[in-house]
Order: sequence, then structure tokens, then C-alpha cells
Amino acid sequence: MPAVQNKSSLYRLIHKKIRSLVKQIYRYTHRRNMRHMENLWPYLKIDSKENGSKSIYWRSQDVCHCESIATLKNSLPGTWYLVANGPSVSNIDFNKLRDKQLCGVNASIALTDKYDIHFDAYVVIDPVFIDKNYEMMRKILLSQTKCFMTVYCIISIYHREPELLKCSKIYLVEHINRRIFKPVLDIHSFRTWVASIPSLHFSETNTDIKIGCSEDISLGIFDGGTVAVWALQILAYAGASNINLLGVDIRGQKDRNRFFEDKDNKQPSDLMDKYSTIIEPSLKAVKECCENKGITLRNYSPNSIIPESLIEKADPSDLLIAPPHQITKERFNP
Repeated sequence: MPAVQNKSSLYRLIHKKIRSLVKQIYRYTHRRNMRHMENLWPYLKIDSKENGSKSIYWRSQDVCHCESIATLKNSLPGTWYLVANGPSVSNIDFNKLRDKQLCGVNASIALTDKYDIHFDAYVVIDPVFIDKNYEMMRKILLSQTKCFMTVYCIISIYHREPELLKCSKIYLVEHINRRIFKPVLDIHSFRTWVASIPSLHFSETNTDIKIGCSEDISLGIFDGGTVAVWALQILAYAGASNINLLGVDIRGQKDRNRFFEDKDNKQPSDLMDKYSTIIEPSLKAVKECCENKGITLRNYSPNSIIPESLIEKADPSDLLIAPPHQITKERFNP
């Protein structure tokens, strides 16, 4: 047994050394504005089809098929509930939303342990979330939802469980200025490029390169500092007429930052650090795009830091879990 462990440790060490060498070769042979590709080179290949779908390969092995983003446009109309991971989600009775269109992000899938609900769309953009919560990621893909992921997330799953990527419809989404095989643009070049495309909108009141809104997510998505901003751009592109925000609290509570945590497993959050500089101006940019398309945004989080002047606050009382005395009263007075 010790011999096997030593062999495994040696293999990991050799693999780490090789990856380090490959990364150094990449840095010497590619410009700095391609640095975002260094962990993908030279193994990643993407075959784009005429219909807009894509096939992803890693070390010449088939990874997964990605659906055409173009076919998604205006294909998911109606009212959507965007379920984020803020603590206020714990107060929502999702039995009341069982027949609604739900879009989950990151750990929203944990709600299916308690409620008989299905997410019609799902957004995961950070491979770190997958590393820390892989069983949740498994459950997301096994639910056969429409799953929007970055290539880094796709490859992270492939390294663990390749067959899992065959379970759901996967849509490849990209950071607007970290596109695959494309150089990162400096602020001037980026502004010029965005200005040349009517479906892309750069914030005129903020000089940060991350601030803006994409009405054509096949070209990329503005980051906005939180996965909720990605999800809003995706739902707007897909044809939503109303988007109701649940759990977009931004700020956490004393004992937890996310609804599925408690004081013993509370994880840090940097959302408050990014709120005034990235998140709030990004929400303003997305709201303007939504208003231009006639899309209504409502925030059902009573504890959200987002002001009502930015996104209309909605009364969540009809969605809340009834207190025990009310449940008893309803039970005996149908």
C-alpha cells in the first residue's frame, strides 16, 4: 500500500512539474493579453458548427456538445424567478413557485432537497464553486436543466466525471473580455469594439472595463462582479418579460453569507467589497438594457442592499413560509 501511495504522489508531482513547464512555455510564446488561456493551452480545441453549436475537445478527446446560443434568443418568454443564494432565500416557500419558471445559480439546487421544484435554467461560471461543492454540481447536471457554464467549469467537470456532461443541455458562455482564443482588449480598444456593435452597451458613467450589458450573449457577457448579473443578461436574451429576484441580498447575515450555510461552515464573501465599484453600476447598466426591451425587474429580497431607486422592491409576503400559528389556522379552516 505505501508503494502505491508513493507512486501516486510521484505521478502528481511529475504532472505538476510538466504543467508548470507548459505554462512557462506558453508565457514565453504568447502575448500578455492572451494570459487568460494559459491553463487551457495546448489541450483545448473547440469546433464551431454552422448552426452555432460547438464541440469541445480536451487532449483530442470529446468533452461535450454545446447548444447553439442563437437558438436560445427569445425562446424562453414569460415571467422568471432568478434564485440567488442570499440568506433571505431560507424564508421563501418554494412550494408556492412549483409551477413557475426558475433560474438557479451556484447552490440554488440545494433547495430541491426540501422542495419538489425544478430549475428550468442554471448558471455556473466559477470553477472554484465546483471544486468546493462538486456534489451540488452533479445534482445540477443530473436534473437535465439548461446549464450555462464557462469553459473552465466544463473542463473542471470533465476532469472528474466526463459522462456527467452528457446529462444536460449545455450552453457555453464567455466573459465579454476574456473570450476563448481572443486577446484581452485594453480599455480604449474595448470601448471602440463595444461601440461598433449595437447589441453591446458600455457604461458611460463608469470607466471600469467590466461595466456594461450584452444583449447578444453569443458575443460574451459582462461580468458585473456576481453570477446574478450573468444570469440577468442570459434571461433577457432568452426573452423573459419579467424577472423577479430572490436571494439577491449581496450582504450576508452575522452567522452566514448564503442560505445553505450556518455559523459552523460559513464561507467568506467579497460581494460587499465589490458592490459600489462593480455590482451596483453593473446592475444599473443591465436595468437600462432591460427597460429598453420592456423587461420588468423586481427585487423580492427584503434584506437586499440594492436600493429601490435601482430595482423596484416587491412585497415578498405572499411567498414567505407561513409561521406555525398561521399554518395551524389554515389547516383547520380550509
